[in-house]
Amino acid sequence: MKKIKKGNKEHLIILIVAISIMGIILYPIFDLILARCITNSSFVYSIHSHIIQPIIFGCTTGTVFWIAEK
Repeated sequence: MKKIKKGNKEHLIILIVAISIMGIILYPIFDLILARCITNSSFVYSIHSHIIQPIIFGCTTGTVFWIAEK
């Protein structure tokens, strides 16, 4: 298995995918905890808030980290 060097386009893609997946998993969990325990409101799952926003966040954060590591 070949190693992926920092600064490659492959490294950028891995960063974006990893951050996006973690955001898609963790953001709804934290939002549920916030809604149930702190604000005592009902939790409403939405595609835009819990899928699209973490993907956009993953793209921007992954790109910033990738540029900073170069």
